[in-house]
Amino acid sequence: MRIVTTSVLAVLLSGWGATTGNAIAPLSCDLDKDGYIGGNEAKGCTEQRFEQISAGQQSFGPEQFSKALPNVQNANDLFKQADQNGDGQISREEWSTWEEQGFAAATAKSGSMMPVADYQDMKWIEPWARPAAAAGKNTQ
Repeated sequence: MRIVTTSVLAVLLSGWGATTGNAIAPLSCDLDKDGYIGGNEAKGCTEQRFEQISAGQQSFGPEQFSKALPNVQNANDLFKQADQNGDGQISREEWSTWEEQGFAAATAKSGSMMPVADYQDMKWIEPWARPAAAAGKNTQ
């Protein structure tokens, strides 16, 4: 875990994880530069995104969540889904579980790959979080 944390801090300090206004700047997740985010790349970005949203804290609340995901609708509903223990805060573990489940569901038909632009806009979170809304929708 120490290696991951050190890597994340190096990335954030290099400016890849800087915030712009209320939104979070796109992360540099495509490590192999193939234009797609794979499962391992998504795991690394999950940690980076948590650090951005939480601003170094151990958890974050609904306001930070909404600001971090300006492209998604119904952020409050999504926040409640990610907040697995219902304490009004999303911990690192809750965030990792929620985002990894979402990425796996959103890329199930594409071999666990997602175009970089699709990954960065975070719109893929909504369809997997609400399966009825995703009926017939393909992320590729």
